[in-house]
Amino acid sequence: MSTLGLPNRMRDDKLLNSNHTLRAMKSLLWGLLVFVPLALLARWYYFCEIQGTCTAASAIGAATAYAEDTTPMDKGNLALMLGDEAVLQGYEQIQFDSASYRLSLTDNNRLFLERVQAYLTEHPESNLSVEGRYLPSERTADPGIYNDIGVARANAIIGELVTEPTLPRTRFAPDTELVEGDTLADGAVGFRLFDNPAYAPPAATDTALASRGVEGVAPDSEPQFYIQNGERLRIKKFDFLNNTFLDSNFESNSADFKPSKGFRNYADSLVTYLSTRPEASLTIVGHTDSKGSDNYNDRLGLQRARSARTYLRDKGINNDITVQSKGKREPVETNTTEGGRAANRRIGIIVQQ
Repeated sequence: MSTLGLPNRMRDDKLLNSNHTLRAMKSLLWGLLVFVPLALLARWYYFCEIQGTCTAASAIGAATAYAEDTTPMDKGNLALMLGDEAVLQGYEQIQFDSASYRLSLTDNNRLFLERVQAYLTEHPESNLSVEGRYLPSERTADPGIYNDIGVARANAIIGELVTEPTLPRTRFAPDTELVEGDTLADGAVGFRLFDNPAYAPPAATDTALASRGVEGVAPDSEPQFYIQNGERLRIKKFDFLNNTFLDSNFESNSADFKPSKGFRNYADSLVTYLSTRPEASLTIVGHTDSKGSDNYNDRLGLQRARSARTYLRDKGINNDITVQSKGKREPVETNTTEGGRAANRRIGIIVQQ
């Protein structure tokens, strides 16, 4: 058989294949030119018209201009409160699964958090209290290293809002509330602005700070107290290096330490953390409610701190541990209610590195 025509036939086959490839690429290109605009239009309609979450910011933490935050939404009853006034309102409630503090944010939730960040960025005179709520049926839920699952939920939200150095963690105060009943009708999280006692306008003097009821606090430092209904209350601390454990650990007039699940988890974490930091030390501060004399409560607070120290020693922590008592002098809740007094029967643990 002759092979003289093979090169020509091979060349023709290559040209034919190239033509097929070119036509396929043209078809794909035309398909993309039609599909992409339709997809973008559909996405715009879903997020802007249906979800109502159109925003110029692309992620939480992008300081959205607060000018567009003033229009109420109608997606739900989540609000950012300043006293009795709603600064932001009408957003979808942030949801948690039962007995969980794992976040699952909708686009509308993210828009709300963006606008909270924007407000705080433009208002350094304000701090934010984030209240995590939970039901009696969730009392035994695993709260991680915190006092209860309400605190864990509050800290999960704060973790989304903190953006160093613009919005440091010192601008946020986690709080907790046990809601009687079987539903969280007002949502699992509440947001309330409060005065930042450490804030002063540029060039403010110590006298200006003192006029705000602040003593020995420099601008941009972490506030320790706030005033509520005429009472001076200590801001609760719920983070690893400065943690608070409330009434579940002590009964009234008792120093018998009954560590909650959250405290046990925290103690296990401390053991791991301190095992490689022999130079670190702990301070345990005992607190009481307002019943009884100053001397009695000072002794009771110290006994509670010592009980917690014994528990940590038994866990194998050999670092220096100092115990102190504040007695009834630094309540975190009002002492006019049983719930408030129970919260004030507490210990605080501070880790010095």
